[in-house]
Amino acid sequence: MPTGSSDEIGIYSAHNLFIELYDAFGYLPYPADRHTSEFLPFTLSGFPPTRKATDSDGVELDVLNYCDIARTPILKRRKTADFCGKRILESAARLKDSTGETPPKSRETGADMIWAYLNNQTVTDAVNTLNIGQIEGLPLGACVETMGTVDGFGVRPITVRKVPEILLEIMRPQAVCSKWIVEAVLEHNKELLFHALYRDPQCAHLSFAQIKQMGGELLEANKKFVNW
Repeated sequence: MPTGSSDEIGIYSAHNLFIELYDAFGYLPYPADRHTSEFLPFTLSGFPPTRKATDSDGVELDVLNYCDIARTPILKRRKTADFCGKRILESAARLKDSTGETPPKSRETGADMIWAYLNNQTVTDAVNTLNIGQIEGLPLGACVETMGTVDGFGVRPITVRKVPEILLEIMRPQAVCSKWIVEAVLEHNKELLFHALYRDPQCAHLSFAQIKQMGGELLEANKKFVNW
């Protein structure tokens, strides 16, 4: 088992949470601690003790003492978004200019899936699809991630063997929240958005009043995207 690794934007992960979850439940979780920590109530919520560290680009990070989980500062996110935006435009310009150098392939597999669909070839990879029973025990219609196949017939998820109840109860809040959020946005239902926040594990340390205030602030900050 690797003792640590860096993700695609250079943030180091020691895999300590990965090891703790394996010790607690006896099943191998996703190895990226920074991603997994978002879905648990005891990792990031509240004001956990942190220390300062510097990444490979010299950017100062907050690192949680618990499991050495690093938080990405918003400035780094914006810098990465600007870089990716420019790279997309440059790649599009290269493709348009047939005499130019072919842009390098992205690490993302979305292009492979589109190619497989258009050419009726088969690609097997992780897919996000509505739950039609591939994960028994989670709400039908919720978006879930499993392995799946993509070909000329579209995207078909692969059924997961019966998931133990102890793991279902960790996954269920996320499945329910994402389902409610989508339904709330489509139906312009602000109260359902608040209910999704009430159930979110990262809000477990807050009162209902605090969550509702935060939800209102989030809607106000994003009103150009959700303007009801």
